[in-house]
Amino acid sequence: MKLGDRLANCRKEKGLTQEYVAQEIEVTRQTVSNWETGHVAPSLDKLHALALLYQTSLYDLIEGDTQTVRSQSAVSQWIGKQVDVEYLSGVVLSGTVTDMDQQWTVLQLDKGNELKVINLEGIGAIVSKGGR
Repeated sequence: MKLGDRLANCRKEKGLTQEYVAQEIEVTRQTVSNWETGHVAPSLDKLHALALLYQTSLYDLIEGDTQTVRSQSAVSQWIGKQVDVEYLSGVVLSGTVTDMDQQWTVLQLDKGNELKVINLEGIGAIVSKGGR
């Protein structure tokens, strides 16, 4: 099932309208419609807000539709890619992976061109911003 279909199903299961969802997460109804039809994908922060609203996990929303790294041995494929890094605490950083190994990654942040060294132990997901 595609992300848009999962978003629509979750909303309908909760008995919510697109208008209500849009108001709750501060977007337009057309934006919610575009997400559900698969024309565009929500940002990671909006996905997180949707997961909270629908009382489900972020992983359940994105499973099968985005590239998500859960294995430390598979992270090297992300070097040079723009990503959102979600910590288990819910904090999200956006940037480009410049270096990585089994235990850490260096992320050049989108804002301010700051380099940040990240220990992979506290990471819940690394999600590609560029698709497959």
